Amino acid sequence: MVLIVAGHSLFYKHFFNVFLPAQTEIEAGDTAYGQEGYSEQVKMLCRLSRTKKVKNGGMVCFDLEEYAENGGGFRILPETIKEVHLGFEGKSKNFVKVVPE
Repeated sequence: MVLIVAGHSLFYKHFFNVFLPAQTEIEAGDTAYGQEGYSEQVKMLCRLSRTKKVKNGGMVCFDLEEYAENGGGFRILPETIKEVHLGFEGKSKNFVKVVPE
């Protein structure tokens, strides 16, 4: 299922804080999410998504997964976060934009 949702950038900042795994799990490369370690690009996008708002008119995509472990719930898969248009505020000049295929 594909959902396209529009809303306030601060709502999405809160959404990322609620549904992304803890930053310590991402930094450690938590294998519970099927990863042996996340790239620096993924780690940076996770940090940005929690601390910076999406730019006005910006578009970001990600996969939201339902899981059954530990009582179940939903989570954002960190490796699926992509900036489609404009992206997050506050990126460094060394940041490499990744465009989904």
